[in-house]
Amino acid sequence: GNVATNNIANDTTVTIAGTTINASGTVAALANSNEVLRNYGGAASVSANSGSISAALGGTVVVNTITGNTNAIVLNSNIVALGGGDGVSVQDYTITKDTPASSTSNSSTSSSVNGADVAEELLQDKGTHSVTGNDSTKTGFIVNADAKHTLRDISVTAGVAASTSGVAGALDATVAVNTINGKTSAEVNDTNVNDIVGSNGNLTLNDTANVFVNAYDKVDMQSHIGTLSVGGAATIGAGAAPAVDVNNINRETTAKIVGVAGTDLNKNIVNGYNIDVNALGETDITITESGLAVGAGASGGGAVTGSVSVNHFTGLTNAMVNGIISNAHQLTVEANRVAD
Repeated sequence: GNVATNNIANDTTVTIAGTTINASGTVAALANSNEVLRNYGGAASVSANSGSISAALGGTVVVNTITGNTNAIVLNSNIVALGGGDGVSVQDYTITKDTPASSTSNSSTSSSVNGADVAEELLQDKGTHSVTGNDSTKTGFIVNADAKHTLRDISVTAGVAASTSGVAGALDATVAVNTINGKTSAEVNDTNVNDIVGSNGNLTLNDTANVFVNAYDKVDMQSHIGTLSVGGAATIGAGAAPAVDVNNINRETTAKIVGVAGTDLNKNIVNGYNIDVNALGETDITITESGLAVGAGASGGGAVTGSVSVNHFTGLTNAMVNGIISNAHQLTVEANRVAD
């Protein structure tokens, strides 16, 4: 038999806290992570003799786990970022989808502006979705968290038992347990952004002084398991080949700007030409299980095969602007989750 336990635990955090920054260019807090776990394994058992009994037992058990948080956080600070110069390059994501049939999924999104919350259980489209990421230059104040989690598992078990004169039996099983958990967040908390007044007593910002708060989280899982069991004998042959796949995914994606007021140091001013707060969670899953059992004998043969898949997928996607005073040419708050 074969037993494998694989674990990736990765936390990536960028924090700007208790800081005053005055920049004519761009201020950016960028957190990026990319975990990849690959497992390819299996077991084989063979028993062959000319006696009365021949038996082959084989098993493969695999446990794969990816956990961790990716956070870009700005806290209790005063930031001026006018966006002059070259800016910074980040991945900007767009969603393309067909017009498919629909079914319910245990994912939810929510968005809010100054406490007016909207939350709903998604009616997920089960057709083809694509999320495309392209390099995009951003200027101004950038808080970006980008996390990708890739899991590839192929596990196979095979067993053969043969007897020329008696009874032969083969019992082989494959079990895979895959888990991906954690959170990706881009947050601006209790922070003044571009709290400035021009010489004329008015706020004047050009089109480079933008505020971009973005969180993107992607799960890409492929799990393929299989079992082959063959029992052949002159009298009785029997084979059994179960395959079990258990998959758990729980990821949270959050982008938010939250201000605080009513203290001696009010920090709730967020000004920008364009203010974008975006949260996008993406889940792409492919799962297959197969079992083949063969039993053959002159007097009798039996074969038992079966596959079981237990899947628990949950996701929370949240975009929020709350408790701020803002002057902006345009404000966009958007939360999306794509699951295929």
